Amino acid sequence: MELSHFFGRPYRLLLFLAALAPAICHSAPNRAERPPNIILILVDDVGCDWFGCYEATQKTPNVDRLAAQGVRFKTAWATPICSPSRVELLTGRYPFRTGWIDHHDAPRWGGKGLDWEREKTFARILREAGYATAIAGKWQINDLRKFDALKLHGFDEHCVWPGYETGNVPPSDERYWNAFLQTNGKREIHPNRFGPDVVNEFALDFIKRRKDQPFLLYYPMILCHTPYPSTPFNKSKPPQGQKQVYSDLITYVDQQVGSIMAAVDQLGLAERTMIIVTGDNGSSTGGERNGKKIPPGKGLTSNWGVQVPLVVRAPWLSKAARTVESPVDFSDVFPTLLEVAGARVPKNLTIDGHSFVPLLQGTASPEQKRNWIFSERGKNRTLRNERFKIDSSGRFWDLQNDPQEQNDLSTRSTEEIVRERNKLVAALNALPADGPPPFPGFLKIPKSDKKE
Repeated sequence: MELSHFFGRPYRLLLFLAALAPAICHSAPNRAERPPNIILILVDDVGCDWFGCYEATQKTPNVDRLAAQGVRFKTAWATPICSPSRVELLTGRYPFRTGWIDHHDAPRWGGKGLDWEREKTFARILREAGYATAIAGKWQINDLRKFDALKLHGFDEHCVWPGYETGNVPPSDERYWNAFLQTNGKREIHPNRFGPDVVNEFALDFIKRRKDQPFLLYYPMILCHTPYPSTPFNKSKPPQGQKQVYSDLITYVDQQVGSIMAAVDQLGLAERTMIIVTGDNGSSTGGERNGKKIPPGKGLTSNWGVQVPLVVRAPWLSKAARTVESPVDFSDVFPTLLEVAGARVPKNLTIDGHSFVPLLQGTASPEQKRNWIFSERGKNRTLRNERFKIDSSGRFWDLQNDPQEQNDLSTRSTEEIVRERNKLVAALNALPADGPPPFPGFLKIPKSDKKE
């Protein structure tokens, strides 16, 4: 006697559904044959005012094409300075939680740097989930002479400029021409080579070698930090003036982004590869948006100091050429990558971010959208929603009508202003105090050596 007959119609229905399930799962739009690949490109010292898809005067055809094929986030926040942004991005935790509240250049100023015993990066979790992992570009948040930090943070392979190293100057000072790089443990000068090219070649090679398995490529670009160099495009005839030099660097960034996109497309990986392009803080040289000049924002907790581009192409998640109005910040990248990879946030790990996968899909409920996003540098904290921004000093801005923060509304008594201000003040006041520093001696920098 068949079991279906013995158990009756409910059991036959279960058998039918069980047989149907594989077909249902296979046809589901978010179902991939294997976990998707992830490429996270972080451009150094470049804000929204230098990307064409953010209404900038500068032409960036490849990044613009990525936005046209994917999603552009209207409002994304980092911190206004290098290493706190990178730590937040890697860990999904705000500076007050990690203690990394300002820039600290570990190879130059000492200390353990980003502590693998205290913090867990998305690379470690994805490697544990079976991903091949690599970093290509700039590190600077550990002294790689003292620790095998990149492996401990989850990267199987690396090609990085380790940062300016005390005791190893002039070699380590060079990140551009005659670059001093560390590749899978080997530290060497690359005579007459442009460092960003060496790093980009490593990134392309990693993609090609790992095309048959899920991979994570974290690509924190060396460009466009000072000192601004000539590039292979213009070395024979260097441009004149800081703005033109910087503009040429952006052109080179765009070309390198285009090379990554081309490799992914040519290898047939586009449909299962998430490509993210963002920046670590506001621009170090101000650009133009909508025909208006934008002042340099790096180091400032103004909106143009913390707002960064965020463009995501993930074809299985979202339709092309979409703009997301809901604000996000760097803490959200960590849970997003984990959700895309099918990995879980460890139960004992407190993170501040929220996955923006529902925003990419266009299915986010009000509960899945953030009420506010946050940034911090030193003792200066700032928080905003889609329209308004509050600073820890008490200043209050309507960014929709006053993007340059010219008119402080903190003393206005209109009903809407008072209501919205009270909401953001309450959110800001509810945040924890800054946690302990990430290591002894953090930020104890000689006065003569405070330049990033």
